[in-house]
Amino acid sequence: MTSTVASAAPAVDPERNSTAVTGWGTFNNTLPADINKWATDNNARVIDIEPESDGRFTAQLVQNSGVFKRALSGSASWTYGETYSSMMLKFIKENKRPVDVERYVDSTGAVKFAAAMVENVGDAKRTFTVVTNKTPAEITSAQSTFQGKVVDLDPVGSGRYNAVLVKNTGVDATGGSWFTNQSPQQLKNLVKSGWRFVSLEPDAPNTFAVVAEPANMNGGGEWWNLVNATDQEIQDLQAQTGARALQVRHYKNAYNQPRATAVFIDDQTKQVGQIRSDMAKVAEGNPYGIYLKQVDGPVLVDLNSQRVHDPASAAKVLVHLTEAMRIRENKDAYSNSMKYYVNPSAPDDGEICAYGDDGTPILSNPVDAPVFTTAKAMMKASDNRATDAMLDRVGGLAAVNATAAKLGMTKTKYEIRLGCSVKAPGQTSDRNSFTLQDFGKLYEQAFHPTKSVLGPGEDKTRQAFVDSMVNGQPLFKTVIEEEAAAIGRPDLASTFYAQVQGRLKGGTYNKVYCDGTTQCDTWQITRSSDGWVSLPVRTSSGAVSTRDFVQGYFFEGPMKCTGGSTPCDGHDPKFENLVKVGDKALADSLRPQIRAALETWK
Repeated sequence: MTSTVASAAPAVDPERNSTAVTGWGTFNNTLPADINKWATDNNARVIDIEPESDGRFTAQLVQNSGVFKRALSGSASWTYGETYSSMMLKFIKENKRPVDVERYVDSTGAVKFAAAMVENVGDAKRTFTVVTNKTPAEITSAQSTFQGKVVDLDPVGSGRYNAVLVKNTGVDATGGSWFTNQSPQQLKNLVKSGWRFVSLEPDAPNTFAVVAEPANMNGGGEWWNLVNATDQEIQDLQAQTGARALQVRHYKNAYNQPRATAVFIDDQTKQVGQIRSDMAKVAEGNPYGIYLKQVDGPVLVDLNSQRVHDPASAAKVLVHLTEAMRIRENKDAYSNSMKYYVNPSAPDDGEICAYGDDGTPILSNPVDAPVFTTAKAMMKASDNRATDAMLDRVGGLAAVNATAAKLGMTKTKYEIRLGCSVKAPGQTSDRNSFTLQDFGKLYEQAFHPTKSVLGPGEDKTRQAFVDSMVNGQPLFKTVIEEEAAAIGRPDLASTFYAQVQGRLKGGTYNKVYCDGTTQCDTWQITRSSDGWVSLPVRTSSGAVSTRDFVQGYFFEGPMKCTGGSTPCDGHDPKFENLVKVGDKALADSLRPQIRAALETWK
């Protein structure tokens, strides 16, 4: 059965082709009612639907706005439980066009169809047809008769497929193609030959059916595909790249293991894409993340913000905030005196904890200092001895975790005494666990201009908390100068820069791995930094207000020393370059906001 609606002023279907930034959602093995509720609440529409068992579906959705706007949204954008005839009648009678058709067997054993649809009007109009249960040769014949191109291919078993075709004319004459029975290596060869996948489904336990477009279509934006992937691997790729999922299809592989195929398309601005590229080049395949959020506003940059990582000394800010909140409640004072203990074997080494390898506390070399001096040693010098003493002063690990819970840091677990043996008292793990998003919650509530947990900006406790930290202002100097010049006002740079405020806390771990002999050239590396920055903004009356942001980055994973030297130095220049790239990422992520703030000074 074929639609006879002619195209009027068509545009390339955006669902699987546009790299425009948009809101989107993905649902895995979910009931239709839950998909529909989210779609309605978020003005979204289904663009790909994959039947699962027990009446559930895996679905990909986009916000129904901008270049993705179509007449149908919510539950009207897809259907399920259809026979072939009822589905086609719906398309023709209701003037709808499928962008994805899937065949499945319901709980009664009946063959049914599900489809994601758009209204076949305006620039979405197409003449289309749907063929079912055909061999590749039969689809090729139908394609020739119809003079069409395959835009969706659904394997149904026994070497047969369903396919959606549109006329191969106008904007749809892109040179796209389709392939069946492709091994993983053949898929790689297709990519090397210049194809970009828009649909990828298993047609056997280890071969796949592909609909592809030329990789340079629509500017040649980045895209990714996975086969034989776990759901966790799919989630990790999406979080790392920030990409939008076009399709996820579950199946059983040759070993009867649950696996999935997935296709993603870039969903980031060019600016974020460049930051991602810069960080990926030095990460060497290891996880990394970058996060920027406006205080009381939207998330502006998000790559891997919910990935749990050990931030090393960046975690110390939570200990200090716990103490600052106690001081705010008059339970302590920055002027009070406290002790921390120095290891006699390394009296000048702030990285060495005041516990022996067996967990015995070192109490032979006390240092007396005001609470503020100790806090500053912890935050600026990153002294582990000062940190350990402050941790005990606030009530230990339980008290610090209570602060995290109060701030809504739902994935945070502060479980170790930094720099100490795992045998040190109270430890329940060999690492702390944070996310960039949780750090954002901490800094937003600590530095909020009017609702800080430390009180208003002029509060002495809050000011002492600020003064104890590393000044982050210099990170943004170059970007401020560049953006001031870009708007034709380089003279504004110094005045603007002088009013920028910022505080941050970084962290570094180098943990050596050896192979049991003398080869110790691999290290577990952590580099991280999180903080707050405030930009000056001039109002129409000339008064200066602020726009505040929280941000952070991390790198984490095993890396080999440059040249594979034996033994190698944990401070290898390659490792330290991670900090340079991370700091640059913080500055570059804020670049559009810096320009917008500078514009108010013109």
